[in-house]
Amino acid sequence: MAALGREELRRRVEAFEEHGGIRPAARALGIHPSSLSESLARAARLGIGGDSPIEADEGFEITHRKVQLGSDGEIKGQSVSMRQEAGEVFELPPDCTIEKTTYTLDAENRILKSWPRVYKGARRESEIIKHVERLVSAHPPAPAIRPPEAVMGDLANIVPRADMHIGSYSNKAETGYDWTPEIAKKKIGEATAALFAMMPQARVAVILGLGDALHANDNGNRTQSGHSLDVQGRHHEAIDILLEMEIATIDLALRTHSEVVYHAKRGNHDRDSYRILNSTVRAHYRNEPRVTVDSSPAEVWYWQHGRCAVSATHGDTVPQNRLAACMSNERPDLWAACPWRFAFTGHLHHERQRWIDGLRAFQLFSPAAPDAWAKGNGYISFQLMSAVTLHRDRGLLTIHESPV
Repeated sequence: MAALGREELRRRVEAFEEHGGIRPAARALGIHPSSLSESLARAARLGIGGDSPIEADEGFEITHRKVQLGSDGEIKGQSVSMRQEAGEVFELPPDCTIEKTTYTLDAENRILKSWPRVYKGARRESEIIKHVERLVSAHPPAPAIRPPEAVMGDLANIVPRADMHIGSYSNKAETGYDWTPEIAKKKIGEATAALFAMMPQARVAVILGLGDALHANDNGNRTQSGHSLDVQGRHHEAIDILLEMEIATIDLALRTHSEVVYHAKRGNHDRDSYRILNSTVRAHYRNEPRVTVDSSPAEVWYWQHGRCAVSATHGDTVPQNRLAACMSNERPDLWAACPWRFAFTGHLHHERQRWIDGLRAFQLFSPAAPDAWAKGNGYISFQLMSAVTLHRDRGLLTIHESPV
């Protein structure tokens, strides 16, 4: 909506002065009182009405006013400072999405300038989800897998999948690693199979995606902060490979567990496209009652196994040292019921385990090889995948690890 012209602002100021208050003046003008209040505030910034010595130049507003008084208390002189006036209210063009906005603020937190980064033709998250679910529903559901004959009913296996970065590319001559989506599929698949061979056959397996499963969010191949990513192939090819990997992992879990819970979180690399995982997995296993897909969009995810509480987040927004406070405040029922509390994060690609105010936090390695940017900036990770076994009453039993 275009800003009011100065003549209209003068008319509103005069109505306010004539009627002696905002509500009677607004009634006389036929406008809402809040609209009049906003107009009076803007008029004051422009030096219209009141006791302002001058009116601001066109396109500017008054920021400071200095009054010089004489010994008798009378005004001897006045001066004002001006700055460029803010523009019209920004309206997002149709079929566009704001990816990121940078602001310059004044001392009163008012916006002086803004730089919105707008992408044309970007789909909304909900539209992506509906598209994927329609696509998958046209294919036959997953065939039934025979459940194991016996499991340990008190146990749960947590299988975190942190920072797999499917789609990333690395050249050995440049980084010391040969890494492509197909190599990632093979090596991560082998490490996952090794973990399942170590774990006991438990009642439930939790396949927990901790974000950055995909190296890029789209074919633009840039991070949220804007740096270019080394990728191989198109974005949809990376998605296809990732989905094959996740389905193979869930099938493994179905052969050795009575139930499987699947949840994938967003990362800073796949902040939108991660949604495809939860939607496609749900559609693929739509006829399999032993698979539960939790697609909660909450930044921190929670799950309970007896007296064990589990939380998970990517790690780029909620730091590890805040996870105990998050659980105790967001889920006080879970915190009170469970003396054994665990949190899993990724993002930083290196391992860190610590006790934080009654919660044991696991920051996990990435199984992916570093690309040229990561190598060039000194980010080095030991490629390793982990899983833990929890007892419903006794807490953590075993940590399982498999190098990639």
